[in-house]
Amino acid sequence: MKKNLLNKKKQKAISIIEVLIAILITVISLAGIAKLYFMLNSNVNFLNSELVAANMAGTKLEEFRNYHTISGTTNSYDSITSNTSSPETTTVNNITYTTTWTVTEYTTPYYKNVKITVSWTGKDNLNKSFTSETIIVRDDPSSSGNLYQDESSGVTVTKP
Repeated sequence: MKKNLLNKKKQKAISIIEVLIAILITVISLAGIAKLYFMLNSNVNFLNSELVAANMAGTKLEEFRNYHTISGTTNSYDSITSNTSSPETTTVNNITYTTTWTVTEYTTPYYKNVKITVSWTGKDNLNKSFTSETIIVRDDPSSSGNLYQDESSGVTVTKP
């Protein structure tokens, strides 16, 4: 009879150890899942901020590309100039974005290289930035229907 009691006590002790090991494995697994959740949430916040910055840079580039004349107005090719001293600021989702751009002009052929940088401070208090760059060609919108225009000779070939 004593042997049966000893066997039962050993079996109960083993089952308690098994339960403790199962609880430990469950706690470690849940801790890993929680860490993964917070890491993914942080990445989603960063990607959302980067998406906002990319949209802001794209909007500014489109604004530059849509000039109406070569010179004379505020919406002209000649009015596309650098803006680093007085940047534009916009706040989205409690994050302030600062937009600056530099313009380098070339004359052979006529075009401008525009580089737009959008900067912000992330929720992790680290400085972030997004940069986009494009070339804007000097092309008179009033002659956009022409097939060919030679500026040096003044010859214009138009569609029939």
